Amino acid sequence: MRFSAKKEALKLDSIKIVLNEVFYIKGRDFLPYKTVGDCSIYYEDIGVGDPILFLHGGYSRGIISFSGQIQPFFHTYRCLLPDFRGHGRTHSEDKEWSTPAIANDMAGFITEMNLGKVHLVGYSLGGGVALHLASKHPEMIRSIT
Repeated sequence: MRFSAKKEALKLDSIKIVLNEVFYIKGRDFLPYKTVGDCSIYYEDIGVGDPILFLHGGYSRGIISFSGQIQPFFHTYRCLLPDFRGHGRTHSEDKEWSTPAIANDMAGFITEMNLGKVHLVGYSLGGGVALHLASKHPEMIRSIT
């Protein structure tokens, strides 16, 4: 069966609408996304205990950057590995990203997830994000590594 470009676009828009209804029923996300401003932040959430926010390097993803480091932590800490704006599975209207913009997103993520004070572990770009976040929102931070 062949579709014209217009029909195909309508079909894809319908699928997008259906997916949004499926993933966001009654405010409960089925995939691990948290909306902060214009950003739908994808994240991994592993373990229990005090929260650690793992902040990845540029052109990577949370789980990929730290897959070798989280095992010692997730038995006693809640490990959260978000993908930054412009990275991985995170979606945003504004495709531009910077350290201050990502730090702002992470502050919103901490608030939306009701995490209280978090430990920050930052690598490369994530280290800069951690420092920026701590300088702007010290009330959210327990420690920085």
